[in-house]
Amino acid sequence: MIGRTVDRRTRKTRKAIQNALMQLSVTKRINEITVTDVTQAADINRSTFYLHYNSVYEVLADIETTTTDTMFEIVNKFDPVQLPLNPYPLLKALTEEAEVDPPFGRFISDSKISTTFLPKLKKCFTDKVVEKVMEKFPDSDEKFLQVAVTFMTGGVMDVYVAWLRSENPMPLEDLCKYAATIVSQGYANIITSIVG
Repeated sequence: MIGRTVDRRTRKTRKAIQNALMQLSVTKRINEITVTDVTQAADINRSTFYLHYNSVYEVLADIETTTTDTMFEIVNKFDPVQLPLNPYPLLKALTEEAEVDPPFGRFISDSKISTTFLPKLKKCFTDKVVEKVMEKFPDSDEKFLQVAVTFMTGGVMDVYVAWLRSENPMPLEDLCKYAATIVSQGYANIITSIVG
């Protein structure tokens, strides 16, 4: 029981630190954010911060890892080869996950850090999809597939960032449907070309 309480407290503290960094990154670059800035925003003391992280950069790395892991947990529930033919369920699931965490949504849309974070996220996601497709179609042109999936992943993520930044965004469901239609049409052509 004690271990469970400590784990819950640890998760809560780490999340508070991450949220503080994401909040600060809207107005400051990562090299301008100090541990003191983070501890004040998270309402913790420095010793508590150092129980969990060694630096602000380590907090950012944890945010990146956590976000990527969460995305892949969701993606892994779907068949990555068939999913792009009907990506609406995945796009909706990913967006709902982002909506659960408003500081993260603001981090993605307004942060001075997200310009370096998003390309890493796109690459991780692209590599995963390419790997899964190559497992199913080992004779495929991997270079072509890498370019095609990178193009589609970048497009979808950029559309979502624009949606998050919009002052008068369209309904989430409409956005998901439009993005799903575009992706599925492009992906259908890709699968046709690699399967022959």
